[in-house]
Amino acid sequence: RGGQVAGVGILGRLALADRALDCAPYGSHTTASDALWAGVPLVALMGTTFASRVSASVLTAAGLAYLALAVDTLPALVTALTTATYLFAYTPLKPRTSLCSVVGAIPGALPPLTGWAAARGSLGIEAGVLFAIMFLWQIPHSLAIASLYRDDYARAGIRLLPVIEPDGSSTGRHVLSNSFALLMVALMPTMIGLAGSTYFVVALALGLLLVLASARLARSASPADARRLLLATLVYLPLLLVAMAADKLPVSPW
Repeated sequence: RGGQVAGVGILGRLALADRALDCAPYGSHTTASDALWAGVPLVALMGTTFASRVSASVLTAAGLAYLALAVDTLPALVTALTTATYLFAYTPLKPRTSLCSVVGAIPGALPPLTGWAAARGSLGIEAGVLFAIMFLWQIPHSLAIASLYRDDYARAGIRLLPVIEPDGSSTGRHVLSNSFALLMVALMPTMIGLAGSTYFVVALALGLLLVLASARLARSASPADARRLLLATLVYLPLLLVAMAADKLPVSPW
């Protein structure tokens, strides 16, 4: 719906303000280069923390109000949860613990639920499966990126798993276990009647390829295999979702 797109678009500006705030703890120790590598706008280096907070608050309130009024209360509540977990759980954990990747996967996986709630007016097992797929996919994806740019994240003070354990053993275990879990969960749309058998075959093939790429990184911990895994995750998700949309089955309104 147009209202949903507009509301989410307003809230999208929140991420920019939040990234500016991310830079605040590092102050003058953060160079322009460090800020760019960490994904922080240069405006954060110019003493605009107060303005960013005001802007973020206004944009959040406006976006949530618009979603509630133009679409429905449920998608607005899901988006509010997305915003809250991103700002008050994921963001504060970045410089403190490697668990930030797991916590950050929650707001990263919630947007499909906003769309489902807007279209269906409720949340059910189908929405839960979509959330689980998005959640599990983000772990190998984000850890592959962190493995490639470990030094840059370390300079920015973000304690991702490859930063605090540079030998790569823990990263490999997490990547492989989550990819295997994703392989299993991604087959569920067929089992619950959301998608057909063609989707099942595609999801199985994509999942096995992702597990293989994860196993290679777990074995070698090399930048080359981290890059291969990153590419595998970028190929996996759009193809999976296209297959799901192309082979979708009617969903009961009840």
